[in-house]
Amino acid sequence: MDLLDSTDRRILVELQQAADLSMQELGDRVGLSHTPCWRRVKRLEERGLIVRRVTLLDAARLDLAVNVFVNVNLKRHQENALNRFEEAVQDVPEIVECYTVSGET
Repeated sequence: MDLLDSTDRRILVELQQAADLSMQELGDRVGLSHTPCWRRVKRLEERGLIVRRVTLLDAARLDLAVNVFVNVNLKRHQENALNRFEEAVQDVPEIVECYTVSGET
């Protein structure tokens, strides 16, 4: 993969801070006009460096300020058992992330 130049890096930094910037505002921040900035962002998306743009929520205001990590051991590790577990936890709104960990604990 080609290395990023300093302008591409600045674009990525700015978008990580505020993904909702207009192309004009983003261009102003990195020293480009609208069209060249738009082309660079499109190229970064096409290269897979920008996967998606997301909105960060205020966890405290949503009563999600506490993070709890729980270890769950499944008796069976077949794909079917893992899929059933994933489906079950999706019905619990308080569970916002779930990871599979392998190896010794």
